[in-house]
Amino acid sequence: MPTFSIRDARQPGRQLSGRFERLYDEHRKLVFAYFCARLPSSEEAEDATIETFMEAWKSWARTTIACSERLWLLGIARRVAARRYAAPPPSASLEDSTVELADGHNTEDQAVLRNWVVGLLATLKPIESDALWLHDGLQLSCEEVAQLLEVPAGTVMSHLFRARRKLLRSSEEVGA
Repeated sequence: MPTFSIRDARQPGRQLSGRFERLYDEHRKLVFAYFCARLPSSEEAEDATIETFMEAWKSWARTTIACSERLWLLGIARRVAARRYAAPPPSASLEDSTVELADGHNTEDQAVLRNWVVGLLATLKPIESDALWLHDGLQLSCEEVAQLLEVPAGTVMSHLFRARRKLLRSSEEVGA
């Protein structure tokens, strides 16, 4: 994904607003999906998504983005999650956790699966959970995850290995 610099663009406010609208349209589902894996309800994920884009808008005109837009937004999302949702989330109820998936379907089975995945992710260390969700869930490369987590790519691979091993053990224990 190409990088860009708001300062270099020197666009009038109207064009700047249009670029931010494009950013929102292109990345809102990704940011929402990030929070859906972290929070106990879709309502909380929506609130966190809105907060993320509000913070992004506040810094939009004065920020030079040195990475991809996607990584910049996910970095803001990680800070929002760390600040507002540092405590482990309470267990989610089925009716609170239905999330519209990419294919547009909400089913009870998908909600049960989501609860199970969120529960498993909650058993991991936060860095392992972040690495796993960013890499496997959001399809970021190891290098992109490393940039977001501010660790070397090799460390990301170690976190992924440990997280997958723990999840495999946990899923075997429940007979999944």
